[in-house]
Amino acid sequence: MTNVEVYIDVDGDGTDDFLVYDAKSSAVDATFVTTIDLAKAASDDPDVDPVVDAYPLNGGAPGQDVNTFDSSVKVLPVTASLIGATGKLTYRVETESAYAPGAATTGSSVVDVTEPTTFDVAKPALTFAQGGTGGTLFADQGSLQVTRAAGVTDAQVLLLHLDNGVSKQAQVVATKVVPKLTLVKGSSVTISGKAKVGQRLTAAHGTWDAKGVTYQYQWFRNGKAIGKATASSYKVASADVGSTLTVRVYAKAKGYVDGSSTSKPTAKVTK
Repeated sequence: MTNVEVYIDVDGDGTDDFLVYDAKSSAVDATFVTTIDLAKAASDDPDVDPVVDAYPLNGGAPGQDVNTFDSSVKVLPVTASLIGATGKLTYRVETESAYAPGAATTGSSVVDVTEPTTFDVAKPALTFAQGGTGGTLFADQGSLQVTRAAGVTDAQVLLLHLDNGVSKQAQVVATKVVPKLTLVKGSSVTISGKAKVGQRLTAAHGTWDAKGVTYQYQWFRNGKAIGKATASSYKVASADVGSTLTVRVYAKAKGYVDGSSTSKPTAKVTK
């Protein structure tokens, strides 16, 4: 079995403040993740308990198999408030094994050590939910709702699949913002023609910031949609007298979120 230890520096002073590790329980048939305060542990005071947090390995959701055999995945939970993490923190990971190359010669069980990584607890780039419930541990089925923080245009998601010994257990999925179709600067939706009964008004969709754009139209009378008036032109009817008319253009293009824009109103329709 490979042991994983996570060292956390919560105040940015370059010194590790907490150690998170997993170990088999001697009391029950389960593996637990324990977080200890390194300063308290260093004091070697028997009256001071250095343990600040403990969780079942992998989160321990009800009915979840946290057995680590045939698995290369471990999730070590820790409660941010219990280690005083309110903003950016730095962490690094050490992997240890009794079969480490240096175990027989130097006594070192360390297999690998990562470079320090910074994470902002208060402002994560991405947050997740499933079925309206937020968190970090979800059923490996259905879909996840992903919310980007303001200003985040490109981020990666590390997906760890638990209890899955025969398929890919770790995936890195790239995410990016899908741009919304908008009119280019200086362009707008316009109407040409006379606002007079029997006359035909024509909509110009303007210029949009993508290639291969397709358009749909909806005409409005005093802000209310006119039934079946969905062409690029509209023949003014007697029901329009005294009202103003507008047209809304809906723009679609592959790789973009749909856009829309509404024209300025015409003059009041006359007979």
